[in-house]
Amino acid sequence: APAEIAMTQLGQQTGLFKVDCSQDAAADFTKANLKNYQLVMFYTTGTLPIAEADLDYFFKEWLTTKGHGFLGFHSAADTYGDYEPYWDMVGG
Repeated sequence: APAEIAMTQLGQQTGLFKVDCSQDAAADFTKANLKNYQLVMFYTTGTLPIAEADLDYFFKEWLTTKGHGFLGFHSAADTYGDYEPYWDMVGG
């Protein structure tokens, strides 16, 4: 995806951050794995196959921890259209 390429290149060129990209939300968007990151970026749409417990952890614990953040590219505004905590996060 263009967003993956752009962010990966920006991280490499500046040396300020490292980007890990995934197309497997079910396997990679987990409580255990989120503990390795400070920022989550979505370039997605629709409902992602993330376990309810992991999504709950993301919104209630991970995202509210100082130093953690979320960045959504373009279509990310259309992700989780039926999930109010996501609407609140993106201001939709």
